Amino acid sequence: MSRMKTFALYLLIVVVYLSIRSSLLGALPAPNLSLIIVFYIAAQRGSYEGAVFSFILGYIEDVFSGGLIGMTSLSLVVVFMAAHHLSKRVDLDTATAKMLGVGLISLIQGILICLVLYFLFHTLPPVTPLLLTLIMTGVLAPPLLTMIARIDLFVIMRQKEGRVL
Repeated sequence: MSRMKTFALYLLIVVVYLSIRSSLLGALPAPNLSLIIVFYIAAQRGSYEGAVFSFILGYIEDVFSGGLIGMTSLSLVVVFMAAHHLSKRVDLDTATAKMLGVGLISLIQGILICLVLYFLFHTLPPVTPLLLTLIMTGVLAPPLLTMIARIDLFVIMRQKEGRVL
């Protein structure tokens, strides 16, 4: 049950973040929080629930971005699988490993989105915003992953105490 509570809390955080990002931040480069949460879940759990949650996060991000529905969903599920396989082969405990791991899967997501857009519309998105988002996501990954781990621990501790979230 704590997984469901944790996923619900992550959904709430992502919805609030996407609301702020789409309305206040506009075109400014911002980290991809959905991708960082997917990376955390893939590295910690790697279950089918994580893949479904990745799809749901991607769908919510598609709704907020106003883009092609399903594109981010597809890319986050692929990213989930890549991050899960990466976490089995590489120790992701250091800040540098987290930064490089999130940067790598952010690059995979960017390439996948570019390929989908190219094959569907024969056009590529501007590369500069993608690179800036990749850099912001990679640089801010260690503190954001620490925050996500603390949220996870908070939910687990509250459940052990018998309290509702």
